[in-house]
Amino acid sequence: MRISITGSIAGDAAELSYGLAVLGAAPVLLAAPCAGFDERRLLLGHGVDVRRTDSSDPVPMLKQFDDMGWVVVADDDSASMLARTRHVIGGGYSLVASPGPRFSRLARDEVRTLVTGADLLFTNERERDSLIDRADWTSATMLSKVKCWVTTLGANGAIIESATAPARRIAAVPTEAPARRGGAGTGFRAGFLAALRCGADAATAAHLGTAVATAVLETPEAQGFRPDLPTLTSRVEAAHGPAASRRVRALLTTNRRGRTTTARGRDSRRGRDDLFAEDIAVARVPGELLAHGEQGPSHADRALAGDVHGVVECEARRDLS
Repeated sequence: MRISITGSIAGDAAELSYGLAVLGAAPVLLAAPCAGFDERRLLLGHGVDVRRTDSSDPVPMLKQFDDMGWVVVADDDSASMLARTRHVIGGGYSLVASPGPRFSRLARDEVRTLVTGADLLFTNERERDSLIDRADWTSATMLSKVKCWVTTLGANGAIIESATAPARRIAAVPTEAPARRGGAGTGFRAGFLAALRCGADAATAAHLGTAVATAVLETPEAQGFRPDLPTLTSRVEAAHGPAASRRVRALLTTNRRGRTTTARGRDSRRGRDDLFAEDIAVARVPGELLAHGEQGPSHADRALAGDVHGVVECEARRDLS
């Protein structure tokens, strides 16, 4: 199953593409033309299929692939993100919304369009609060519009939510020697998506995501991260335990390109309808906890309060639609 990313060859889309490529996911980057020859050469050299397009409609290029899975609409100018989102949903592809901070320039209904129907929604904590405010929805309403919402919380890890189960918090992998301030969120998303592509459940995907995020923070260059299996798995074990480390090791030692099967023998290629049907038991927070306009702690903090239904292990579920 392929993952496609739409955006700039010199922006967040390029960093996400690079992270997926070095983790073996062989992504396709549909990038607007720009003066990014060096970036393009670097990405091509690491296994990113870079396709240049003048159009805000990625569907004609997506149709060239018979194994296209998710299409990530990455942070870019707001008008381009909105147009790409409409084309991806209209073309029947599985949307991963990763809008970054620039959606704040859009009107309420346009912000709602950016996320409605997404299989996955990625935000950081500040973007999460802003998205709820700009869409003029409660958090519960937002969750009803997407299958899975992942919010990265910096040194506090990440929270995974959906409209069907309690919120799941994943601790961060502590950093030993940070070399730069940015890039951790993109690293997390790369690890998370690469793991899901190989058939992982949400918790295991987040465990890999936190390890990759920390490794990216400890790499000075924006596209200098190289996956190192012993280091990644040892740090997952230290942060999440030996069972989590074994699951991540199994993911990273499978055939990472093309058709991949998990240890349970299940083919990792999935259609849109059953994307989360077998593995991902993620999250719901009661609507009254996250009512729009509440004052005090952030939405993510309140989602993790003690009265949200408790924390549960991810388990197999058949109906997350």
